[in-house]
Amino acid sequence: MLFPNRGTRTTAIAWQLESPRVLAGAQFFVLRPDLTRILPEFLAWFIRSEKAVRHFEGRRKGTYVQIIQRGDLAELEMPLPSLVIQQRIVDVAHLALTERLLAERLALLKSKLTTGQLVEAALECGASAPLFLGQPRLPVVREPRLASQSGTNVPHSKQSPTAFHREESQT
Repeated sequence: MLFPNRGTRTTAIAWQLESPRVLAGAQFFVLRPDLTRILPEFLAWFIRSEKAVRHFEGRRKGTYVQIIQRGDLAELEMPLPSLVIQQRIVDVAHLALTERLLAERLALLKSKLTTGQLVEAALECGASAPLFLGQPRLPVVREPRLASQSGTNVPHSKQSPTAFHREESQT
């Protein structure tokens, strides 16, 4: 099992490998649980749980790159149900994740369908017209220039803004 020891995100992944000899970067702890007592998938699930996240939040060290030490991992207390119960928990967690992903996909597809139906309804309601007549004109963006850069003197108004508004209202 891989557990990243750097960063602010608490995650873990159980990985099935052909070879027991694996080289992982220094930013990971390689955990090899006792398979007679704990399933790697259950351990990974628990490390991603809210209880474990709170445990590690209080123990991270560092300002720019936060680090979890091996001792912080060893101090994590976790439940240890039977292997059968652990497998059931892992299965239910996997089903919950699949349900969430399917719900997100369904919401996206519903949104696309609704948008498509609304566009069709809008097109059926009346005549359509091109958005632009001829070539579309893009706005010209110019950088502001100071009077000293342009070489001209900008006249200053001798009237106050309120005097201008008074003149407008009288006409």
